[in-house]
Amino acid sequence: MAERKLSDAQKAALKRNAFAKGVSGNPKGRPPVPDEIKEALQAKTLEAVQVAYDLMMNSTNEMVRLKATDMFLAPFVSKAAQKVDVDVQVTHMADILADAARARKALQGQIIDAEVIEVNDPLRVEAK
Repeated sequence: MAERKLSDAQKAALKRNAFAKGVSGNPKGRPPVPDEIKEALQAKTLEAVQVAYDLMMNSTNEMVRLKATDMFLAPFVSKAAQKVDVDVQVTHMADILADAARARKALQGQIIDAEVIEVNDPLRVEAK
């Protein structure tokens, strides 16, 4: 894909509107939580812990028990590392060029059959 050229006016606008290095985009920061809300939450904390404990111990739904358990353990137990299997398909530049040539010929009405032959030089493509 070709890069789009920016006009001088666009470049000037980008410089004018860009964030300064090391400066936050939100200089005032997160707004403070009102004291009334903090007090209301603190008053209900013990009740919330009791409900979560009851769900963890007595719920018939396994996912509810698991989530409640996670709420209790998460602050104290780090998550285990996970193994992630990744399936990667590598496409050689020669294959891409051959596909592009076939597509170009097909668009021009000159469909051809081409076969890419693996060689030691990755830039060399032969067609039959």
